[in-house]
Amino acid sequence: MRKQPQQKRARELVNRILKATENYIGLYGLEELTTPKISEHSGISVGSIYQYFSNKQEIIESLLEYKSHELGQDFKQFVLCQSFSDLRSMITASINFGFEQLQANNGYYLEILRHWHSLNGQKSIQILQAHFSELCMYILGKFYTGQSPERLELKVFIVVNSTIQTIMNYCSQGISKYSEQDIKQELTEMITGYLEK
Repeated sequence: MRKQPQQKRARELVNRILKATENYIGLYGLEELTTPKISEHSGISVGSIYQYFSNKQEIIESLLEYKSHELGQDFKQFVLCQSFSDLRSMITASINFGFEQLQANNGYYLEILRHWHSLNGQKSIQILQAHFSELCMYILGKFYTGQSPERLELKVFIVVNSTIQTIMNYCSQGISKYSEQDIKQELTEMITGYLEK
């Protein structure tokens, strides 16, 4: 981002730019996105957009980071507001939540995943990993009180990264060989089996 918005009005303007970009991507696709189209969709002049973003790529990267924070917070809220009877039900619900979120937002996430290889999304993945890992450490710390924090942290790292990659790859590649239900079930089995070792 070229310039960080300091005042409330400037932050609202940047949020309108990001929201318009997200909506446009969901409706028309990433390949059709241009700065003039963001301007038209947001009602903000191209010149005003360039005050905050150097180019379209910078807008997309900021949007990826913003959406990663939002998804991470939504996931935390979802898990913490539920009362799960056991770890398996929490894992199943969490995986279902992940799939539902990726298929929501008017196709935005699916379009982003289809073009993931051409995007600079490493920072957004790190943001998701941080949110998910923090929550997993908190939850699993309650279920596995006898494990050392270092061992639990290693398991969380492996579970979080394996799950993110599996869901992203399945959704982005449109793999018809396996059903979504099969993927969800196998992920649940893999995670619970690994954590119970």
